[in-house]
Order: sequence, then structure tokens, then C-alpha cells
Amino acid sequence: MKHKILSYFTELKENTLASFVGLFINTKPKLILSDIEDNKKKIIEEKISHILEKSKEIEEVLPDFGEKYLYAEGEDFALFIYFVKENVAIASVFLDKPKFAAILLEHEILAKKIKDIEDIESIDFENLEKQEAIKTTPEEKVVEVEKEEKEENKVLDLEHYLEDVQKYETEQEDVKNESDFVHTSSYEDFFETEAFKNNEEKCEVIKEEEGKIVEDIEEVPTLEDLIKESIEEYEKNKDKRLKENVKKERMQKEEYIDPIILEHIEKEFVKEIGPIAKLILNRKMSELNIDPNKLKTEDIITLIQELAKEIRIEEKKEKFINEVNDLL
Repeated sequence: MKHKILSYFTELKENTLASFVGLFINTKPKLILSDIEDNKKKIIEEKISHILEKSKEIEEVLPDFGEKYLYAEGEDFALFIYFVKENVAIASVFLDKPKFAAILLEHEILAKKIKDIEDIESIDFENLEKQEAIKTTPEEKVVEVEKEEKEENKVLDLEHYLEDVQKYETEQEDVKNESDFVHTSSYEDFFETEAFKNNEEKCEVIKEEEGKIVEDIEEVPTLEDLIKESIEEYEKNKDKRLKENVKKERMQKEEYIDPIILEHIEKEFVKEIGPIAKLILNRKMSELNIDPNKLKTEDIITLIQELAKEIRIEEKKEKFINEVNDLL
């Protein structure tokens, strides 16, 4: 079983392009795969252990906190910790800024594989990587090389997939803008047929009216009729314009919302995605140019929509939207 666990973590490291991945049990490192220098690796292990100990303190203060993962990002690194169960966690460090959705998915996959291993806390992982290398036969090494190439291609395919999605959305927007000028062949055939029928009907009329001069004089409205029509149109739209002006004036005079609503939104957001919620909330407010001292209803609605996009699980997303909408 311990050899399988090693392969699981090797696969995680390759799929996410992480520089450090580790299994932590009871806040202590048990299995570490790393490309980082030993002295720096030791510091990282100690820092992660310290973070895990602090998370246990949070659980004691907030028993129902139920954190699922923790994500921190700096200028030249990123840290991701996924809590598998009470005493088991997976930690990864990236020297480049990773794609959050991709690393979350890979950690969830690994968590499902090891979550139900009952004796994982008693497994001896010391020198496991060296033992695995000694046992590997030349044939197995060839298989492993092929597997590594496939996994590398999987990461590239994921990047290409995301690029294709963005390209597809752009193309669909262009197609939508040009849709008014595009006709299907059946649409054109229909109107060609109708035009042909109209021409036939005109020919029959000409034959029937042959020798006669048909004059169709269009009646021209008088100035009095035009004035009367304009007055009726004005009266008809007066009420509508009045309502629109009142609505516009009310919106311009709308009072600002109490900034305390942001604390309630942050509280509900933390319940769904964990301690990183405050960081994401501040970043979204900065991107949307929202002034906390001049909050309007439309600002809050836009902020809620943007925060909901960060919640991957639909049930949690709906729960968050319902809770914060009650604040409006």
C-alpha cells in the first residue's frame, strides 16, 4: 500500500508541476517529494507544520469551521494545503503561480484515494522512495518513463484546453455580433420561392388589367392631422417618461449602504472556502473599484456574483448566494 501512496504523490507532483509535495500526519511530515534544496525544504516543512497546528487551534475556537483547503500566494511562490481528514493533510509548494482550478482538482483526486486508508497513520514512509527505486526493473522503468510522458502531455493538454475554451468564447461572441447578417440556405430558399410566387401573381394581374391604366395615389396627410397625431403620441408617452425620470432621480439620490454588510458577506464566504476568503474578497473589491464607504446596491450585487464564481461546489455556491441575498 505504501508504494501505491508514493506513486499517488509522484503523480500529483508531476500533474501540478509542484516543486514540493508532502503528506502530513498529525501536523508532521511523513512523505516528502521535493526539488528544493534540503535546507530550504526543512524550513518549508516546519512552516507547514506550524500552519497545521494553527488550523487545529481554529477548530478548537470554531468547532464547526470545517476548513477544506488553504491557499496562499506570494510574488514568487504559492502554497496549497488540502485537509483530507482530521489528522491528514496534503501540502504543495509552487515556485511559479499555478492555475488554482487545476491544483484544486488534482488534490481532490488524491484526497479521495487516500481518505479511506485506515492504517495510513501507522505506515513507515522512511526511505520509501529509495526502496521503490531499487525494486524497479528495467522494464518497469520503461513503463514509468512512458507514464511520465503521458502525464506531462496531460498537463499540456489541460493548458491547451483552457486556451481553446477562451478562444471558443471569443469566436462565439464574434459570431453572435454577426448573426444578424447570416442566413441559412433554407431561409434564403424560402424567400426565393416567395419572391417567385409574387412575380407570378404580378404577371397574372398585368394580364387581367391589360389595356387599363391603374393609378394608385397615396393619400398625403394634412398639417393639421400631423399636429394632432404628434399631440396624441406625446400624451401617450408622457406618463412613461415621468416614471422613468422619477426612477432615475431616486437612483441618483440613493443613500449609501452601511459598510457592515461586508463583514456579513465575508463571514458567509469564509464558511464556504475557508481562511483565504478575506484575501479574495479584498482583491475582488479592488478589481471592481468598490469603495467600502460608498457602497451602493449594485456594487454589492456585483461583488456577490464575483465571489460566487470562486466557489466550485454548486451546493455551497447556492447556499452562499441565498445567505448573502437575505442581507440586501
